[in-house]
Amino acid sequence: ITVVIPVYNGEKWLDDTIRSVKRQTVRPSRIIAVDDGSDDKSKDIVRSFSEVELIQTNHEGGNGPGVARRYGWKQVDASFVVFLDQDDLWHPTHLQTLKSVLKESPSYPVAFSETTRFQAASEPEFNTISEEVHEFDPWEYFPRNRIPTPSSALIRNAALERIGGWPSDY
Repeated sequence: ITVVIPVYNGEKWLDDTIRSVKRQTVRPSRIIAVDDGSDDKSKDIVRSFSEVELIQTNHEGGNGPGVARRYGWKQVDASFVVFLDQDDLWHPTHLQTLKSVLKESPSYPVAFSETTRFQAASEPEFNTISEEVHEFDPWEYFPRNRIPTPSSALIRNAALERIGGWPSDY
């Protein structure tokens, strides 16, 4: 599993976000933070974690997370990839749960979890964990999007390769 974190002026959240990756019961093989021209202390925070690779986009900055996700995805050589937004946190069993779903269902291109919203001033209270798996057809919900954030999805890299990778546009 490779984790790609798009970064742009995320100093307020990055430390907590990276720590939530480090608390995973299934550890990723790589963590890549893709900075898109931050002018705050984001790069210093990323560098404080020796296991996190910092790469820079070739842009001046503020191009949106899609650009950074695609740039980071081009560095991925793992079977699974996950895009973690700089202001999101994971439950400690997030990767373990999603990886087990994909291992048990080899035809699934992606597995995703529910999300919980919380205010920055409070500690996140995670919903009761359910190991229940539901098949999901996004076309049943079109044009609405039932997946609120890429941070909730573990994607087979081969599936992304088949569609040409993560799109740069939002």
